[in-house]
Amino acid sequence: MAKKKVNVASLLNEGGFAPSVIGSNEPVAPTRIVLDIDQIKEYEGNPRQEPNDRYHEIKASILADNIRNPLVVTKRPGEDHYIPAAGGNTRIRIVRELWQETREERFKKLEAIFRPWISEEWVLISHLTENVLRGEMLFIDLARCIDRIRKEQEDKTGRLSERQFVGFLSDQGFPISRRQCRRLLYAASLEKFIPQAIKTFGATHVDELVALEKNHRIEERRQLTADPFFEVLKKTDGPEFDLKRFKSVLDRTINQRLDKEGVSHSAKDQAESPNLKNSIPKKNQALDIFQLATVLKTPEYVEEGKPAPRRHDSPEYTAWWCLEALRCLDGGNPVPEPVPREVQFLMQLGQEPVLLEKFIARLRKGIRGEES
Repeated sequence: MAKKKVNVASLLNEGGFAPSVIGSNEPVAPTRIVLDIDQIKEYEGNPRQEPNDRYHEIKASILADNIRNPLVVTKRPGEDHYIPAAGGNTRIRIVRELWQETREERFKKLEAIFRPWISEEWVLISHLTENVLRGEMLFIDLARCIDRIRKEQEDKTGRLSERQFVGFLSDQGFPISRRQCRRLLYAASLEKFIPQAIKTFGATHVDELVALEKNHRIEERRQLTADPFFEVLKKTDGPEFDLKRFKSVLDRTINQRLDKEGVSHSAKDQAESPNLKNSIPKKNQALDIFQLATVLKTPEYVEEGKPAPRRHDSPEYTAWWCLEALRCLDGGNPVPEPVPREVQFLMQLGQEPVLLEKFIARLRKGIRGEES
């Protein structure tokens, strides 16, 4: 029986061996291809909206050594052009500039790795992941992107809970904690009030504003016809945003509104006192981690996952333990060990009896099963 002839050439054009797919049907597996620079367009949904600070440095490197790693590209169904699938916008822009400036053939043709189209969410999250790994994103760029993904997904599926949305991001290859997700969405909501200042913000700045919005003279603000918090925030926007100045203007505005709306001066004077008693919730209000952080004066320990201080007899460990204990109780988990001596955190919270009472009640309920 004659042996069946094997067409080696056809086999080499399957899977990842195809040399080029210009003008042909797209392969169904990741494939190395060669593209004309005019066939590639920048991804219009790039999560990083702020200019790349290293643009000229990258351009000089490409001019000297070409692009060292092939671009990863994909193509939307029904479109003629390719787009980068995981970062690469800056490199595409630079190569196009170099082709126009030098007319050197090495900037005319680019080697790339083609990946079959999956979805818009896949492309967006791939770009997001690449930018985060490179450390090339501002905090607000990351916040905008997370907010955009949430809105686009909710347009398809309906409203998502925080847990559902974080689960969706994890399933798409971008794991994130619920606390970080909440922080990023809050940052995105701030941009319409402080479009200049938000570009300089990091996680700590956002946490400080969250604590102020929730706690600072909250009882007095509730008595006013309209809460001036975001109005004042908008007025104090600028590239040199200063939290102390914002707080000072907010206090002055609250006092003026209290006078104008006829709130008693005794309430106003009490609100102006230096302690934080007016920031403490009433007994029927939920205890919040940011309220504890404000009183303990340790906002850095609000960050989820921050390791415990090594010295278990230090005030820093006490602050960490209080916040971590509340986080564990809220999540239905056992409180961390070792437990600091009771006198330590009693001393820290002793000036805030309402908060202390609520905290101890939560501990008793979580540890001993008692009713709070």
